[in-house]
Amino acid sequence: MKIITTTVFLIVLAAAVQGEQKNISANCTNACPKIFDPVCAVSGGEDELVYRYFHNDCLKRYASCSTGTVWRITSLSRCLEHVDPLVREQCLRPCPFIYEPICASNGKTKEIFGNSCILDVENCLAVEAWTLIEDSECDL
Repeated sequence: MKIITTTVFLIVLAAAVQGEQKNISANCTNACPKIFDPVCAVSGGEDELVYRYFHNDCLKRYASCSTGTVWRITSLSRCLEHVDPLVREQCLRPCPFIYEPICASNGKTKEIFGNSCILDVENCLAVEAWTLIEDSECDL
């Protein structure tokens, strides 16, 4: 009887945790202002740091909320310092500070880009190409 009770308890607990994770994702909103104020954020520990560029702090908070990844703001130059200088020189160009969000996917994740110029720069810098998808897929 004790084994059955324990098994039932674990099943109920697992369902509750899974339901809570769905609620956390459902509570995340990407209703961010259309402000282009780029930030660089870092995630991970000392062994493996991952840097990621966001078009504004609100989109960083949305990414943290929806994925459960903790992103901490760091120097904007950190997002570019790991890029080969020759590639950086060929890819980087000024983009207008106009926030016209578009939705794109690299086949693994979906991302909101501030405008098509930024998407072009990202595609030049990235190993995996981003392709435009329906805005509704990013809740735009």
